[in-house]
Amino acid sequence: WSNARASFVRYPPHDDSHSEKLEELLATFFSEDGIGKINNVFSDDEKFLPLAAIWLHDVGMCPELFQDDPGRTTSRDDLTEWEKRVLRKDHHKRSEKYTLLNRENLRLSDTEARRLAGICFLHRKSQKIPREGLDDKIRLIIAYLRLLDAFHVPDRVPLGDLRTNLAYGIDPASKFHWY
Repeated sequence: WSNARASFVRYPPHDDSHSEKLEELLATFFSEDGIGKINNVFSDDEKFLPLAAIWLHDVGMCPELFQDDPGRTTSRDDLTEWEKRVLRKDHHKRSEKYTLLNRENLRLSDTEARRLAGICFLHRKSQKIPREGLDDKIRLIIAYLRLLDAFHVPDRVPLGDLRTNLAYGIDPASKFHWY
């Protein structure tokens, strides 16, 4: 996140503060009693997945993440249009791709990378969580990630700014996300 160019499409903001907040929310979801239950359900390897997914699920929102992304020499209007049309719409696919392509740099095993990539892809509400072919624990992690993401929406921007931007021309996908 620290090396990423700021996005021209401001709402909802996606950056390291979002991941930090989701990590805090995850801790509040589980009382000490709940943590004991998690320890009984998830192996140590599986407990790593929700935390890693919190940090990787929106990495696809980073502009210039891949070599074929438009660069700084592209006009701001063209970049803004690309961000609305591609970056926002396909960020879950981009996060999946990034996780798989950077498995070694992220120090992930092949299994971890595949699981995390799947979680990144399925974190979007527009993607149906399959009933078949997916481990129940992974489905649970995806559901928790979606909940955490939803709980963070109201905290991401001051309400006055949100009202102004809902009224004046933010793209329909952003409006839908906030509603």
